[in-house]
Amino acid sequence: MKELFENLEDGIALLNHEGKVVYMNKFLRERLGNTSNSGYYYETFRSIDLIGLIQETFTRKEPLEKTFTYKEGTYKAKTFFSEEGVGLLVKEVSEKTIMDTLKKEFLANLSHELKTPLSVISLTLETLLYEETEESKKNLISRALSRIKELQNLIDIVYLLTFWDKGKETISEKVELADLIEEIINDYKEELESKNLRIYLQLNEKVINGDKEKIKLMLRNLIDNAIRYNKNGGEIRILTDKEENSVILVISDTGIGIDKRRIPLIFEPFIKGEESKGLGLGLSLVKKIAQIHKAQVHIQSQPNKGTTVKVRFPLS
Repeated sequence: MKELFENLEDGIALLNHEGKVVYMNKFLRERLGNTSNSGYYYETFRSIDLIGLIQETFTRKEPLEKTFTYKEGTYKAKTFFSEEGVGLLVKEVSEKTIMDTLKKEFLANLSHELKTPLSVISLTLETLLYEETEESKKNLISRALSRIKELQNLIDIVYLLTFWDKGKETISEKVELADLIEEIINDYKEELESKNLRIYLQLNEKVINGDKEKIKLMLRNLIDNAIRYNKNGGEIRILTDKEENSVILVISDTGIGIDKRRIPLIFEPFIKGEESKGLGLGLSLVKKIAQIHKAQVHIQSQPNKGTTVKVRFPLS
């Protein structure tokens, strides 16, 4: 067992209740400590940050963690407290991990800073649209409002794709599919009218269990695609029904379609159709939300004949 600990790529140390180092593996001896396992922790370790973390653990009598730098390395340390002493685990943080953390912090701050002003602008435009009587001005306001909604949708997509952890719990509640679908269609009323699109609803199964906000985001992106890539005067059909132990959602359009060679790649971030003007995140988001709900997504499409997306949600 000792040989196993010696060759680990992480640092491990055990301290007794007096703060003396009982064991320290090769990783810590070579990078952050001296060559022996004897002595108090403040004599053994060379990093002031690490010494301070251990001292705080003894004082507070609870596990702690801290990221610190020493010489040319960056490390993440965790302590574990018991009445018998303190355990220490230290991992070296790669440059990629540091950049990923900075990227997430930046995106979190950016999402937060953008949401409030966009909401205010959206509310202002909706008020102006309601009060305006001149048709040409109403059209301009409506187009601006549509672009704001696209930005709000994009922020939600980026946030979910960046921060959702695979093992994280999600909200489980009754989700009224029919209500969400009708709400989204009403939001896209201007776009539907401008392209003269006919929409048909057959909502036989109206309720599933899941996270309402995420399901709404999924539906919005699927319906947005069906409108965006449809032909003028085309059709959109939306069906919900029950099949065995599942609820299925089917959204079909009569648009430009997808080449069959691209279908296996279409769920990857930043992969998009040849005529797409977006970032290629919408279907990646749909797949992510489906995975969260243990649902399956299938796409059938032919160029110039349209696309059908089928999502199968398990009932349990």
